[in-house]
Amino acid sequence: MRDEIKKYVLTNKTVFDISFGVLLFILRWLSITIVVFSSELLINYGILGAISFILAMGAALILFSEIARRIKQRFHNKSSLEDIINIRTEGITRRVMLTMLLLLNLSLLVIQVFAVTLMLDTVFNLPAYTGHMIFFSLLFFYVVIGKGKVIIRLSPLFVTIIFSSVILIPVYFFIQEGVKPVYDGIWLYHPYLLYWKNDNNLPLVLTSFLLFLSILTVDRTTWQRLLALKTNQVREAISMSGITIVTILLAVISMVLISLSNEGYTNASTVLFNLVHQLQSPVLIGLFISFCFVISLSALGSEVHTLVKIIQRSITRLINRNERLTKVNEPVLVLLVILVLFFIGLYAPNNLLGFLFAYGIICASMITPMLIIILTKYSLPRHTVLIIFSAITLGFVMYYAYGIFSGVWVSFLLSAGITGLTYSVQLLKRNRY
Repeated sequence: MRDEIKKYVLTNKTVFDISFGVLLFILRWLSITIVVFSSELLINYGILGAISFILAMGAALILFSEIARRIKQRFHNKSSLEDIINIRTEGITRRVMLTMLLLLNLSLLVIQVFAVTLMLDTVFNLPAYTGHMIFFSLLFFYVVIGKGKVIIRLSPLFVTIIFSSVILIPVYFFIQEGVKPVYDGIWLYHPYLLYWKNDNNLPLVLTSFLLFLSILTVDRTTWQRLLALKTNQVREAISMSGITIVTILLAVISMVLISLSNEGYTNASTVLFNLVHQLQSPVLIGLFISFCFVISLSALGSEVHTLVKIIQRSITRLINRNERLTKVNEPVLVLLVILVLFFIGLYAPNNLLGFLFAYGIICASMITPMLIIILTKYSLPRHTVLIIFSAITLGFVMYYAYGIFSGVWVSFLLSAGITGLTYSVQLLKRNRY
């Protein structure tokens, strides 16, 4: 396994076994951001809404596992999403697609920084600069000293901490206090969470499914990891990670309910992190803090590492630097990226749910073009870029006019309809001549 990890970090052309692949996908998508969104959805849509959101995420991962198997079959000799875009697109389409993927990576990184900021402010109650300096210093050493090798080697330990937290904390509380005090507290302080007849649940399920499927389709880290698996193990690894993530998030919901059972809340995004002030055992407090750091470091570490590699390749391509000089400058690049994230985090908003669906508008507009790249042997239609920008623009108009769900669907349907029609016409012309 040591040789496989070393080869993966250097070239990404290696073969992980299925168990290690499951761990990597769990740490990719069981992030601080998803935990915060689950907490917000619980407050806004009740227990049924939160469960629906989690199940939709699991269903999206299971469906994407089928798409991922096709990706690995067709592009088994490639190592990243950029490599595939380079060979399947050309001209302005290639440049715009690569630029959009980079911007999506940056946007997701910023959302994760916002979520980490909310966690730090709630758990530690430290001045903003102090808490941020501690965490981002730890992130710097995590990325620079170990590079990708530590990120991968610590995966089993991180997943162990996650499972220990979501199992031991609820079990300990229910053994000490019982289930009835939690139910009575929810009924007293937050009875609306127990309301099951919510007309928004079906739109929430469908939109959440589309949202996560679109995010998975354009996520460069997910592509990088699936391309490092054996072809016959890609589907099992991703689908098993989806089932595991659903199980863990359902346990996280029970922790949020425990936190809500004793009092009200001031911010829906930080309800889970308030639990640290209710725990009595020092062991459980340490375990919960470790859980918060693990889901933050694993997500941010992989994103920063991926972003730095992209910047390195761009610098090398533009300035024609040699490999040795690029390696010398890597800590500087990491430091610059983390400094930018540090200052961005100081201006984190209190609620993040809208950011996720706004991010989903951009991702949804790219599903159909990506599926054409994955499933067909032809290049994208000439006007794909214009179609994507039109879908994004109208999606944001609908987002602000009619709500967060409508923007994602309008962006997807407009892009899918026009791109599909254009591609069909292009295909007919090719078959005719």
